[in-house]
Amino acid sequence: MGKEIQWMSFKTKAQKQAGLDEYKKWAFKYGGKHKEKIEQILARLFPKERPSFAMMTYLLARDAYYGLYGTGNSRDRDPVQDMYSVLSKRCFQVPKKDIPLYMALVIADEKVSDNLDYPPDDEIYAIASELAEKI
Repeated sequence: MGKEIQWMSFKTKAQKQAGLDEYKKWAFKYGGKHKEKIEQILARLFPKERPSFAMMTYLLARDAYYGLYGTGNSRDRDPVQDMYSVLSKRCFQVPKKDIPLYMALVIADEKVSDNLDYPPDDEIYAIASELAEKI
């Protein structure tokens, strides 16, 4: 999305909204129902977390998984390690034990179809457990 200082932005309100709309289409490729499903899953996985913080953390992990934040597109890039690096550095408020769970949801999201057929929560926890051993 590019870096800018909010008070010193040279984009119009319409340009900012267009950029936000473009990002939403990219992040939630199946539209509003996709976003709602992610919000529901985040609420179940992180019941004590503020919904906005959980979503921000999820999107941060997702962006890193797909090569944003300077993680690049090199062939030897490890998307899982990129997610961990970004979440553990930029999102220091996230408990270390929760990072693999966010990562597992991103991985599950990659495999979902337009039916939004996410695996049950226990499978997401199992994936997170495997990830925790690797990182």
